[in-house]
Amino acid sequence: MTERGLSTPAIEKIVQARTAPRPSLWAPGKARKVPEPEARAQALLRRLVYARRIESVPLVKQVRGDIENLTDVDEELQEQLEAAVRHARIWRVEQDEARCKLFAKLNRAVEERKPGRVRRLLLRVNGMAAEDRTDAESAVYERASRYFDSLDDLTRDAVEAEADTEKGARKAAGRVRTVLQRLRGYDAYTFDLRPQVEELLQSAALAGELLTRGEPRRVEVWKKRAARGPQAQLHVARRYWIQRSCPRCNAEQGKDCVLIEGPNRGKPRKDGHNERLQLIQDERIAAQRLARQQQKARQEVEAPAEPTRPASEAPEHEASPTRPVQERPRSGRRGQAHETRKNAAAPPAAPPGAARRLVPNDVPAMPRRTG
Repeated sequence: MTERGLSTPAIEKIVQARTAPRPSLWAPGKARKVPEPEARAQALLRRLVYARRIESVPLVKQVRGDIENLTDVDEELQEQLEAAVRHARIWRVEQDEARCKLFAKLNRAVEERKPGRVRRLLLRVNGMAAEDRTDAESAVYERASRYFDSLDDLTRDAVEAEADTEKGARKAAGRVRTVLQRLRGYDAYTFDLRPQVEELLQSAALAGELLTRGEPRRVEVWKKRAARGPQAQLHVARRYWIQRSCPRCNAEQGKDCVLIEGPNRGKPRKDGHNERLQLIQDERIAAQRLARQQQKARQEVEAPAEPTRPASEAPEHEASPTRPVQERPRSGRRGQAHETRKNAAAPPAAPPGAARRLVPNDVPAMPRRTG
């Protein structure tokens, strides 16, 4: 088993056939074109990289021999080819060490009677060391094969179920790495991150021991944050909060906030801390409160004052105007005699157009002039 999948001798032959250059068709009257040494050298370098990627020891050995036999190349390209050959030799030594460890693990799994582990190691041996086995390696492989073939059906079913569980664990480990990659820019558990954190914790429980390279420690950090509960993330435009310094991570004015928790501590944060954004929120609330107070004071000043009146005086709408007393008309002789007396007592009416003559009492007194 390799990173690209299952590798067998048949697959390696197919890969070699596909990577080999196609033979050019012969045409009468035309000479066959021979590739230049530089072009062939570049093709060999690409094949060597591909052989190491699929962990094919025979293909690496073959390409390395072709590179050593290549001539007529310039000095710079020759240095690249020699460096590639040196790296291929080092890789071959590392592969030999890994191969020895692989067969040692397979032999130990057979001695300890662990069918699930034997099955996994047999698959790795078929992909990594399918050819050029030594006598000792062949003996270990035959012994493991006989042991696995001797298992009963019930044990085989249990091994297959374990294999399915392990496959699910590998998928869960992949999901853990994906979610951790998304959460690299956060150091606080907010409501928006709740679905991702829940998926992270569930996948980590299924992955188990397949988590490596500090992943369990990072999962534990998010587990503690989730236990404290999510907090609301304030939303303020960056052009506002960047003008303030952060009281939590001590980021200066004009600098982004940095992570203060977790493995990525010290790296830039995706958004500003709530403590930094809260400063802008407090300023806005204070400005709104001050505006309301000023508006209220302005309305009180512009309101008209009510006129004052004495308490003894009755309101205008309560006082009723006095009406003149009208005498009831009299009838008969008494009424005629009363009208005659009233007309005699009244002064004679002035003729129309006549000017009213002032009496002495109507002229105001002039002040006496002294001196």
